[in-house]
Amino acid sequence: MAARSSESAPSASPRSASGSPRPAPLRGLRRRPSRRPRRPCRLSAAQIAYFFVYFILGYAFYSSIAAALGAMTNSEQELQQLNMFLVLPLSSASPP
Repeated sequence: MAARSSESAPSASPRSASGSPRPAPLRGLRRRPSRRPRRPCRLSAAQIAYFFVYFILGYAFYSSIAAALGAMTNSEQELQQLNMFLVLPLSSASPP
């Protein structure tokens, strides 16, 4: 009998116990941990001020529309019919 060498040729597709071929291992798709620490989000004072200014202006805009619609109607049933004028600017401003 001839002695086998320790280096044997690898099989083309390794088989599982059920006889079906095993999928090849995925390499490079695993997320590696970042070596750099994550920096916190840095906001300038101007960005924070603009946020509050635009928030107050937007709140005043939509509350004035709601007050105008409330002044135009006599009952809540009539207001429900005109409510689309309040919702339309909100829905058109949101991203798709």
